[in-house]
Amino acid sequence: MTDDLTNPRKSKAGSIHKMLFDNDHMVRPSGTTSPRVHENSISALESLDPAAKARRAQQIFEYIKTNGGATCWEIEMALGLLHQSASSTITKLRNAGHLVDTGERRPTITGRMATVWGAVAQ
Repeated sequence: MTDDLTNPRKSKAGSIHKMLFDNDHMVRPSGTTSPRVHENSISALESLDPAAKARRAQQIFEYIKTNGGATCWEIEMALGLLHQSASSTITKLRNAGHLVDTGERRPTITGRMATVWGAVAQ
């Protein structure tokens, strides 16, 4: 049996295709890829303190409310948060109906335009 996953193949058009793998993804039987779950990630997930997550959500919500809106990047810089923490908290606040996309965009440090999130009046 040949290894179809790593051996080059020619398409009908004649170009050569080769499936590449990296160490951060694995191929599932369905053909989709997903990040590997590392032991450290599992430990981090299990160690999350619900009270700390609630404080972070309140802190982000209050920052957005006080400043009349903010991008994820602005929140990260102002509150000293990692992107993953700020982004996931913003998503949870949005899904819960506490934040909305204002329609405004502002640049991040890289110049990429980012969503300005606004607080929903409660």
